[in-house]
Amino acid sequence: GGAGFAVVSRGRRSILVDLGHAAGTAAFERLATGADVVVENYRPGVVERLGVDHASLARVNPLVTTVSVSAFGDVGPLGQRPGFDPVVQALSGIMRSQGGPSPDDSPVFLTVPINDVLAAGLGALGACASLYTRDRLGRGQRVSVTLCASACLVQADLLVRREGRSALPVGGRDFPGGNPLDRLYRAADGWLRVGGSWPEDLQALTAAGLLEEPIEIAAREWLAEELGRVLAALPLAEVLRRCREAGLAAVKVRQPRELVDDRQLTEYGLLAVPERDERGPLRVAAGRWLDMPGLVVAPPVDAPAAGQSTLAVLCEAGVADDDIDEMLATGAVVSAVDRLNSVGSAATSTEGGNWP
Repeated sequence: GGAGFAVVSRGRRSILVDLGHAAGTAAFERLATGADVVVENYRPGVVERLGVDHASLARVNPLVTTVSVSAFGDVGPLGQRPGFDPVVQALSGIMRSQGGPSPDDSPVFLTVPINDVLAAGLGALGACASLYTRDRLGRGQRVSVTLCASACLVQADLLVRREGRSALPVGGRDFPGGNPLDRLYRAADGWLRVGGSWPEDLQALTAAGLLEEPIEIAAREWLAEELGRVLAALPLAEVLRRCREAGLAAVKVRQPRELVDDRQLTEYGLLAVPERDERGPLRVAAGRWLDMPGLVVAPPVDAPAAGQSTLAVLCEAGVADDDIDEMLATGAVVSAVDRLNSVGSAATSTEGGNWP
């Protein structure tokens, strides 16, 4: 809800336009004339009805790229249906594959919206590809991504079928991992995840002092039981130290709230502390999702209020003051800023971040 909006809307500006109003659609087209990319998340057919589909926007800006994100796209028997991440998780088999192998096992709902996040990444990739080819083609393109495509991509290995392929591991509420060196274990005071390769890292267990003698590959099932017994008697910090010294990947299984004090995340710039209030420091994901020479990531700022930048954006787009007054009066656009104080100052305001 509110927290999610605050995270994804930081660094943006907000303008409220009624696309069901002719003047609102005209204002939107005015903004689209200077846009490189327009993103929409409507059900198929809605943008055409509103008159802001790719063909309509391309008439006022042939170079514009539009990115459409929907559940199932606009073709096929599900093309016109609505859908959200949990729906696609269920329909695509993700919930069942993580729930367990038996038909009696309960499906598992992933609270992280994996299909939404992956679809956003695919949409950004598609937009970059369209912008890259724009000069050669002399026009922008429509990019379409779907949640169902995301669900297929993330399960690509599970969808491959061939004769003689060994059974793939199936998740479950008590699924510890694929093999004794790649699974969850409980130490004396917490859980850890070992991420070794089977059987290449067998000797690392002996080097870490977690087993007294080398283990044969054939003892795979016994090893998981024996290693679980040994680790259960040791403090978590001691186990992690031994694994690190032996070159065996192992980490503590943490709660998400523990990440806010993680030096790796703060020093790399993934978490930032923009301000402090009576409840202490406010930590947010800073958005440094990639790194490359010359890339400058602006410090995080608050998300805008809905309609906070309506007046500023319309002024910058060259809409006359009288036209803005009329659109406000008719409800074609909505502003969160008092009209008496805004038009002159809003046009130069940078609330919510810098406008390109």
